[in-house]
Amino acid sequence: MKNSVLRSVSFLLPLLILFSCEFVKPEVKQEDSQMKTKLNYAFYMCFETTVGLSSYTIFNALEDKEAGYTEVAFVPSEDEVSNYDDSVIVCWPCDLTEDVLTNLNSHIQFQKVNTAPFGLEYPIMLDDAVGNWESVSQLLDSLSAGARANIYKPYSTERHFYSDREPKDYYAIYMRFQWIEGDYQPYIRPHNPEEIKNFIFVISNEEATNFQDHILAGWPSEYTKTIISGLNTYIQDNRIDLEPFYLEYPVTISDAVERWEFVDNLLKSFGPLQKWVLTNPN
Repeated sequence: MKNSVLRSVSFLLPLLILFSCEFVKPEVKQEDSQMKTKLNYAFYMCFETTVGLSSYTIFNALEDKEAGYTEVAFVPSEDEVSNYDDSVIVCWPCDLTEDVLTNLNSHIQFQKVNTAPFGLEYPIMLDDAVGNWESVSQLLDSLSAGARANIYKPYSTERHFYSDREPKDYYAIYMRFQWIEGDYQPYIRPHNPEEIKNFIFVISNEEATNFQDHILAGWPSEYTKTIISGLNTYIQDNRIDLEPFYLEYPVTISDAVERWEFVDNLLKSFGPLQKWVLTNPN
């Protein structure tokens, strides 16, 4: 009898451990996923946050175990930040959020989008963007990638993070373009901006030398080629339709130079977290 009981316990114990692990682990993953989802939404909606404004600081905040962030909260204004402790990443809309909503409402109006299935009424307001963010996020996710790229224009100009930079500047930064000086990340322009009359992309260093000093010419680095290779793998694995972006598979280095706006919009359509992963390969 005793041996029978011991055999039963020894049989059931691994199962109990297995089931307990199955119930505990997903809860942690779901919490992390929820935080990432909210930060992704906040980033594209041009919310300001207590951990900074750049995609790097926002998404790396979750990896900072010492900071111990456990929650992401949306509030109507910066005035309410003081209501939360240091374990919470607090996000609130800024003036650019209103620009995003203007674009969204214009799309809803002209494309006659039915907002009722999402529990929303036209026009979408700032209160909706904060208090009903899940519904607004679902509405945005239901739109085509091309539509979202147009709606997110305030984000795509990067005024939210680099107020003194044009979209072309920022594209060159995250695509790791090189310059005559060899600096492939021009966080500080290699020339006095007042002396630059034009800013162009070319295929190679040899082509860049054909231009005068008042023209800043950048070309793809070896790192850029790695980014494009990873992008094509991601496109193929996820069966992404490139037609809305006026591109064909595979995306080429020539596309990255001559059709950079379309490549830029494609990368932005993936969301800032996936964009960061693709443009920062190991």
